[in-house]
Amino acid sequence: SLEENHDIFKIYPNPVEETLMINADNIKNIKIFSLTGVVMYEKETNANNVNINVEDLPSGSYLIQIITTEGTTTKQIIVK
Repeated sequence: SLEENHDIFKIYPNPVEETLMINADNIKNIKIFSLTGVVMYEKETNANNVNINVEDLPSGSYLIQIITTEGTTTKQIIVK
């Protein structure tokens, strides 16, 4: 069902202060963009769980793009 499909991605906590945790199946690449499109962080991986330290990012809203073997998802996150 669509409901199950939606639950494949977990990005938390949001808003985030220190460590952003991502759970998804077969993550290949993660990028965090500023709202102006600048890549602030990028990680190539081959995992189902990824932790990202965002302490160095200025406070504000960002877009996180997660590429998996299933496709690409983009969500907004807020760094405190």
